[in-house]
Amino acid sequence: MKKWLVSHRFAISAIALILLLILSLDLLIAPQSCANPLRSAAGPPAAFPSSLRPATVAAPPLAPPAVTPGPESKNFAGEPGPTPPPPGGWYQGGGGLVVCGSGGNTDWSTVDCGFRVICRCTLTLPHDGWAFISAGGSLAGRECEYEAQFRLGIDDAGGDPGTDRWVDIYGDSGDGMDTSVALSALRPLKAGTHTFYFLGRRAGGTGVVLLYDASLAVIACGAAQ
Repeated sequence: MKKWLVSHRFAISAIALILLLILSLDLLIAPQSCANPLRSAAGPPAAFPSSLRPATVAAPPLAPPAVTPGPESKNFAGEPGPTPPPPGGWYQGGGGLVVCGSGGNTDWSTVDCGFRVICRCTLTLPHDGWAFISAGGSLAGRECEYEAQFRLGIDDAGGDPGTDRWVDIYGDSGDGMDTSVALSALRPLKAGTHTFYFLGRRAGGTGVVLLYDASLAVIACGAAQ
């Protein structure tokens, strides 16, 4: 027996290795339990039971609120008359910062094709510096359609074309044809007294250019010498 084992030791060793390899493979490919299946992180999730899925209800579209003229509307027939601004606007100065402005509850209109003064104000700057100019108002059309052009000016009632703004007023079926116009500019300014202008004109159409509550405000700052 001992001689037989010695003579066949290589075959016995090979058979033992094969058995160990088969046992290892069997452990690696054994099926997983249904109670705890292995899943790839990139795999699709399990189907959610339809009975437990939350119901999706589409929200009804929101209807836009109706717009009707009210007592505060500029196109309301019972509005009070405009209040004129103080002559020359208002002015305040102190140190290197000076301001001026003009505006109020006013109506301004024109049919002229040349620029006309809407608002103006004057200030005195003690030193060379900068001026920030802002102007605006609410446009409307009560009769025919028109196109309007607006600009700012410094010491020139013809204005600065670099500040031009254009507005077209076309008819609709609502509360007038109101829209806003706004202009602003930052300009270098020499020391001394200066007058600032908010200007407008009718550039086209046959309607009357109608501007509500126009305003002009200027803040000027002079650098100390």
